[in-house]
Amino acid sequence: DGSVSSAWEDPANWTTISGSNMSNRIPASTDVAQFGQSVFTNQPVLSSNQTIGLIEFGSTQAAVVTISSGTLDNLGGIKGVWSAGASHTLDAGAGTLNVGTYLTLSDGIAGNDITLQIGSGNVTVNGALNQSATSAISFTGNGTLTINGNCNYTAGSFTAGTGTVVYTGSEAQIVAPVTYNNLSFTKTTSNALVNSPLTVNGNFTTGTGGEVFANSSVTIGGNVTLGANAGFNASGRGYTGRS
Repeated sequence: DGSVSSAWEDPANWTTISGSNMSNRIPASTDVAQFGQSVFTNQPVLSSNQTIGLIEFGSTQAAVVTISSGTLDNLGGIKGVWSAGASHTLDAGAGTLNVGTYLTLSDGIAGNDITLQIGSGNVTVNGALNQSATSAISFTGNGTLTINGNCNYTAGSFTAGTGTVVYTGSEAQIVAPVTYNNLSFTKTTSNALVNSPLTVNGNFTTGTGGEVFANSSVTIGGNVTLGANAGFNASGRGYTGRS
């Protein structure tokens, strides 16, 4: 409830609503951390290493969750559960956020949204990243967003800043059709699929193995670096850039 301060690490700032231990405590790996489900006083700021089960945002109050330093390991997914409009922010700051499964930034209704903000920190999503409606991804620094699943983009704003997006993993992936700064692929096997036009203002890089399969146009403003045994298949589509 943030009644004492913004410190994530202070048990007095949390209200336990279910479980075998009903004392107020910092959420742990088996807990769901809820933000904005009820009225609270101070916005939470994490500055240590913590592990939780899930994050859910609500509709009662807009929440800004900041990882100023340290690492937040979220073993499950992150989503909102809205009964009315509320816009939240998940700010990785200079810290590290690891999402064990999915990150869903909206339920598809305008005004029900989460902004993922990345400063100089790092965010890794090990499942699908879903962006729709009025949700947003915004780089305010040179941080990195790493995606291991599909990046399912239908709407919302994407501000590339000076950041880098990395698609990785051994499974086929859908690449979001947005304008990137630096775009990198570190897949060892399988394809990263570009199904709609995208632009890379900075550098385009692939690692060793895997293939980027473009079913649509790719425009690259910076350098192109292809790793050993990695493929870039334009499938007869347009490619503009420099290598």
